[in-house]
Amino acid sequence: MADLIEGEEVSLGGTKYTVPALTLGQIRRMKDKIQALATLNPMTADDGNFNDFLDVVHAALGRNYPDLTREQLVDLIDLRNVKPLMQAIVNASGFVPAGEAKAGN
Repeated sequence: MADLIEGEEVSLGGTKYTVPALTLGQIRRMKDKIQALATLNPMTADDGNFNDFLDVVHAALGRNYPDLTREQLVDLIDLRNVKPLMQAIVNASGFVPAGEAKAGN
């Protein structure tokens, strides 16, 4: 396996995955989906929210694991790792969660 792109480590289905930052192109193409993740509540989310979440997760993880499918992700993601997975994408990509001050402010 080629060297992995740096990122945040998350356990999915008992296996550690390195979640790299989204590329600028991915962010540009999925900005609405990424913004919607800020309010995602796994207990009340509808299919649209979950599909957006899966699109973003699949895009990020696809940089290091190109053979990982969305269908596999559905079986790897559970209620214990949804929040750490979202946080890993936010942290790796350098996003500032809503309500947090940006550096220097």
